[in-house]
Amino acid sequence: MTVGIAFIGAGAISELHSKAVAACRDARLVSLYDANPERAAAASQAYGCRAAESIDALLDDPNVQAVSVLSPVELHHEHALKALRAGKHVLVEKPVGMSRAEIIDIRDVAQASGKLCVPGHNYIYEPGVIRIKRLIDAGEFGQVVSAWVLYTVFHPRPIAAKYPGVLRQIITHHLYSLLYLLGKPIRLSAMAAETRVEKLDREDQVTLILEMPGGVLVNLFASFAADDQTSDPWTVMFKVLGTKGGGSYSWRDSVITEAGVGLSWRYPAYESSIVHEVDHFVRRCILDGEPPLSTLDDALTAHSIIEAAEESIKSGRTITI
Repeated sequence: MTVGIAFIGAGAISELHSKAVAACRDARLVSLYDANPERAAAASQAYGCRAAESIDALLDDPNVQAVSVLSPVELHHEHALKALRAGKHVLVEKPVGMSRAEIIDIRDVAQASGKLCVPGHNYIYEPGVIRIKRLIDAGEFGQVVSAWVLYTVFHPRPIAAKYPGVLRQIITHHLYSLLYLLGKPIRLSAMAAETRVEKLDREDQVTLILEMPGGVLVNLFASFAADDQTSDPWTVMFKVLGTKGGGSYSWRDSVITEAGVGLSWRYPAYESSIVHEVDHFVRRCILDGEPPLSTLDDALTAHSIIEAAEESIKSGRTITI
């Protein structure tokens, strides 16, 4: 069976999703919709699919079995619900919703519909991250004692202005990855700053220190303020250390020196994470009935931790989760 997929949203991220669908032997891109007709027309021509005149027309197509919600986050709730109620499986980009209430609503409608709704938590579908998870679970690293997830990628002001800040835009990735690898933290402290001379009135650097059960300490950091061009770059880096060893994962294993989607360079590890995510969604989840590596409950937990971090930043206190 070939799964017909449609996109709601034809922004920059849709380019990577179109390549992921093309790479999946059991999927094909049927159509897409975007509120901007010119963008929809250009994307549909580039991706080799139809541009739907409306979301309803896209959802009425019997050739569409699954929908990727790639619209702005403030529209995720509306678009995911429409797709689920139309009887489609859904992959919804992160962050899944603007609030806990929105994520709970999407989860409840998905359960009632009997259709899948999978959060776009792409980082953890990379083989390097899956390998770290497997080694942790097998006890190969001994007792895990510390971990880091780091993101240091300069975003020019026009690009940074599109996002709410690095906490909600980037640390969401860190948190679902932490939940996948080590589970839920019990408390945290957070700090944030904006370094730009021309202020956007949102943080462009944020750091979280989290305590896990058993005393494991985790450091999460994200920055739009600078690139890391040093000899040991922390562009995107995962590191887990235990009493018998440890593991790491980096975007910088391969770099292509041309502009990527929203980035100064192309990082194949980032691009392939979406390929692996879409392949898992289609072949493992839809066709084989297996669970995703991360769920809407994980998205809900990650959002709750984001809110705790916002409280810590505002109050200067350590917050129990």
